[in-house]
Amino acid sequence: MDRISMKAKKQINNYEDIIQLPHYQSKTRPKMAREKRAAQFAPFLALPEYSEKIKSILEDSTEILINKWEDIGIC
Repeated sequence: MDRISMKAKKQINNYEDIIQLPHYQSKTRPKMAREKRAAQFAPFLALPEYSEKIKSILEDSTEILINKWEDIGIC
């Protein structure tokens, strides 16, 4: 526990010079709304469903091929 807390303290000390600085805000670009920021990552939400669909197609294709191979005596 002491080892972890010492490591954490060392990491915090590495940023002491900047930790109290104000958060940067662009003077030329308006702050983006939270909804728009979240929307940037929305395409990634579709990936798990896409992966599942690809997996399903591959399983179906594999089953079809195995059936055809069995029909012609390859398997």
